[in-house]
Amino acid sequence: MAQMVREVMVSHTWDCLAVPLPPSMEDQVSEGVAALPVVSVVVLPEDHAEGAQRCSYVPIDPCQPVIMGIRVAHAEGLPCAFVDREVNRFEASGWAGPDPYALHTLSMEAFTAATIPFLPPPEPATARWERLTWMAFRLHELELDHQAILFLCPLVDWPWVRHAYAQRQSYVLPERPV
Repeated sequence: MAQMVREVMVSHTWDCLAVPLPPSMEDQVSEGVAALPVVSVVVLPEDHAEGAQRCSYVPIDPCQPVIMGIRVAHAEGLPCAFVDREVNRFEASGWAGPDPYALHTLSMEAFTAATIPFLPPPEPATARWERLTWMAFRLHELELDHQAILFLCPLVDWPWVRHAYAQRQSYVLPERPV
């Protein structure tokens, strides 16, 4: 997948890359990307009412599609927008999709067409829905200054961000200041 991202980025003309990470991670992720090929991790502590110490993390590994996108954007001098919603606690979708290894024998289009019908929709008024509608809003903001935006996001989120974008869904402000 990371190689596909690289190929798409260098074979088209983009004027902005949007990634599904919160702005609070931008400096640390950018530092990690600049240090590649040394692999690292960015850790974001989370607030938990039960007092448990937990965190979210982003592996800075060029095999990760979003990291490859950021790496290419930096190399090409392309602006990179971190568009995810700032939250106190990240909640993953919990969906285990098919192994992307199938992309070695299938086209991206065939893989996507076979997968999308089985993607679970987000429940309204959940943290996931709030993140997806916020990212759609941020994409609308970006289009005020950019004509050709490449948005990289997990396949499990794409149909719902697209829907929220097309419908101009209302959104909830971030839990933390941006």
